[in-house]
Amino acid sequence: DLVYIATESGIHRRYPWGTGYHPSYDPRKRGWYKRAVETGEIGWSALYIGASTHELMVTCSRPVYGPEGELFGVVGADVTLKAMNEDIITTQIGKLGYAFLIDNHGTIVARPGLSVGDKKWDESFDTENLRLSDNTELRAIAENMTAGNTGSAKCRFEGGDKYIAYAPLTCTNWSVGIVMPVEEIIAPTVTTESKLIAATQDTGAYITNKVNSTLNTIIGIFIAMILAVSGMSFLLSRKITNPIMALKKGYEAIGRGEEEYNVVVKTEDELEELAASFNTMAERVKKSIAIEASARREIEDIMHTMIDTLIVVDSGGTIRKANKVTFALLGYNEDELIGMPVDKIMKKEGKEELTRLIKAGSAQIFEATYVTKEGKEVPVECSAASMTDKNGELKSIVCVAEDITERKRAAAKIQASLREKEVLLREIHHRVKNNLQIISSLLNMQVMKAKDRCVVESLLDSRGRIQTMSLIHSHLYQSENLEQVEMGTTIRKMVNFLLQLYAAKDKKNITSVVTAGGTILPISQAIPCGLIVNELVSNALKHAFNGMTEGSIEISMRELAGDRIQLGVKDNGSGIPEELDIYNTDTLGLKLVRTLAEVQLKGTMGLTMDRGTEIYIQFKSMRNAGRAEERNE
Repeated sequence: DLVYIATESGIHRRYPWGTGYHPSYDPRKRGWYKRAVETGEIGWSALYIGASTHELMVTCSRPVYGPEGELFGVVGADVTLKAMNEDIITTQIGKLGYAFLIDNHGTIVARPGLSVGDKKWDESFDTENLRLSDNTELRAIAENMTAGNTGSAKCRFEGGDKYIAYAPLTCTNWSVGIVMPVEEIIAPTVTTESKLIAATQDTGAYITNKVNSTLNTIIGIFIAMILAVSGMSFLLSRKITNPIMALKKGYEAIGRGEEEYNVVVKTEDELEELAASFNTMAERVKKSIAIEASARREIEDIMHTMIDTLIVVDSGGTIRKANKVTFALLGYNEDELIGMPVDKIMKKEGKEELTRLIKAGSAQIFEATYVTKEGKEVPVECSAASMTDKNGELKSIVCVAEDITERKRAAAKIQASLREKEVLLREIHHRVKNNLQIISSLLNMQVMKAKDRCVVESLLDSRGRIQTMSLIHSHLYQSENLEQVEMGTTIRKMVNFLLQLYAAKDKKNITSVVTAGGTILPISQAIPCGLIVNELVSNALKHAFNGMTEGSIEISMRELAGDRIQLGVKDNGSGIPEELDIYNTDTLGLKLVRTLAEVQLKGTMGLTMDRGTEIYIQFKSMRNAGRAEERNE
């Protein structure tokens, strides 16, 4: 015989300890569990085949509820058909009599001859229902038995006439019956009749005395049958039900927290051993409850010592838990906040994030706005994660939120300071551009006064360099990005200026093609690149097209693998003299190009001569480097 504890979450324990359950065994699907949950009271199951014993048995079970009325689980105890047969059903009643049990539906619970056969534990075991019998006499007796009546009646079944005496078992809603053949009951009458025929000489008075004696015997037998039924009822209650009730009271006591309660059963059989096992189980349960209570207190302590707010929201959006920091921040007490919809304390955007989290079931970090009891808005940064049950269904959401009011204020101050610095930096670029324009104008005035051609060319070269730097600063102060320059636009403006400065003066038709592909460079590289383009394009316009009336110049800037940039200037002019070494020359323009390429850009310079001249520079882009590194460069 076993005692069971099964919880609503599917946890199942039995005592004495044992193994051997099928992996698919789920106590919540068993009849003894479902019956206790449905009725909400102690009761007995129908016959079934035990999963571990493979014997016919019934289970007495009762639901157990928590302090708030929630279902905690079911406690039950098994009684095997073998035990009932040994203790009650096989009790000798006369020569041919026997006993049987039926439940409150009229279904046979126990009788001689019941066995499992070849059925398996997960197959139902059905016995006959006397209330559905085709035998009207037997059906009437079953109706009286299930109605809780005590009595006896004559019935013809099993090939002969029988008397059935019955009495209720009020503790189980069952009924016990005793079956005796009529011939065994009336045997004394038959004997008397034989004697009367053989001894006709006996007086009538003697006959009457014998008949009365026989009637008294029959009445005595009926009384003995009823007493036997009542005795069996008492025996069954004392043998099975009372110990089960003791176990039930023990379970309730443990549920109420009475840790010192012990179940006492003195039957000197398996039920006494069962009670001892229950007490052992109860001791372990008490230890488990103590450990669980300690863990809960520790979790509560952690929650309430956090410096950030913490709320637990169920899948319906209702707040189920919160810590002390949350109460203090929002101005609600625990009774007010717990059970409140989360949208009462969180503005729309935060609620939408939680809704997405409920659907996605993943952790998220987002900013939201809490609303206090007084209506004050508090910006918070939320870190939220979902909690699921063992079936993967969403159970709740834990949301830890940090008050970022001071962070927001500091960020606002930084943004204001950045805007001020941005205005100042734009003004600096604007003033540098203006100053360079003034210098360019002064150089232009000098060009108009100068008579020497070499001086004019030198002044024009200087003016071109000044104009290049002025274009870059002009681009920066007009751009949203004050640190990087889009080189395509800058180079086009620069080349157009140089064409007007040199080609138009010499009345030559020189065209230009600029291919920069939206290349962006930091100012530390944009100015050297602009100066290089200025020098190479100026040099081409002055020397590459001597004796020619038209030509073309191609300026390209493209990105290579490894964050490298190639800048090239190519013309279709006459080419440079073979004796000129661009790497070792005294001309200011090429010397400046080489210095800018190798020192400023830390790159390399190359030359190709194929139907003209192309000088190219390769260097590593610094647009992804840190600002400090750019300043050092």
